[in-house]
Amino acid sequence: MRIERFAERALPEAGRADQVLIAQWTAFICLVDDELDVTPMGGRPEQVGSAMHRLVDVLEQDGHDEVRSPAETALADLWRRTAPRMTGGLRDRFIAHYRDFVEATHEEALARASGTRLSLSRYLRQRHRSITAHPMLDLVESTYPVSLPDEWHSRSAVRALRDAAVDTVGWVNDLVSAGPELTRGQDNLLTVLARERGCSYAEARSTVVAMLGESRRKFDQAAAELSQTPDGRRYAASLCSYLDAVLSWLSETARFEQTEDLMAYGPSLLEADRESGP
Repeated sequence: MRIERFAERALPEAGRADQVLIAQWTAFICLVDDELDVTPMGGRPEQVGSAMHRLVDVLEQDGHDEVRSPAETALADLWRRTAPRMTGGLRDRFIAHYRDFVEATHEEALARASGTRLSLSRYLRQRHRSITAHPMLDLVESTYPVSLPDEWHSRSAVRALRDAAVDTVGWVNDLVSAGPELTRGQDNLLTVLARERGCSYAEARSTVVAMLGESRRKFDQAAAELSQTPDGRRYAASLCSYLDAVLSWLSETARFEQTEDLMAYGPSLLEADRESGP
């Protein structure tokens, strides 16, 4: 499935411009994620921390900060076209969620470089932050024709709905990327489960499938609670569309079969242009 088709399925009621913008954000997020997973940079925590925190600087400066890498340039362009359509509260939430993703990504790089093996509970907490799904849900919200009030996000059912969606995306991502990550010697949910419980990868996969069933049950329960009001029903339906689009895309895309080609792409997306100064 092409990213454009993913965006159409994720935002079935949005206009074409909104769908294109979400497709571009998705491409950006996937490229950054793949570079950190596949290229040697992912094992250099100082470099990862510096490069990723510069992305947060771009957001906090509304895209006007000095940019040095191709990723910073792309993010600045995306943010200039996205921030004006957000309320102040939604912009703050997006930046906070993206900063949390950056910090989790840096923690992953530190663990990878030191050979630290995470416990299952710690891995699940970190994966919830590193999957970039919370920022994507904020971006989906930015396409709504009517802005939601800030207090909406303090509701327990909204938090439960989002958390279940984020966990589902992260765990399914781990299932479909398990082969390449095993080849590279990288941990994911299957390897952590197998190590902690002393089981085979096949048994770990069955456990993840059961976990996904429970996560979907929590999602549906929160959606049913929210659907008692028109706003809640629309919000739950939009997250359901996004989640179903992600799951379809992950099951159909050849992305995880092709990421090794990043090694031959040449200049890094995240490294600063040496000619632009230190």
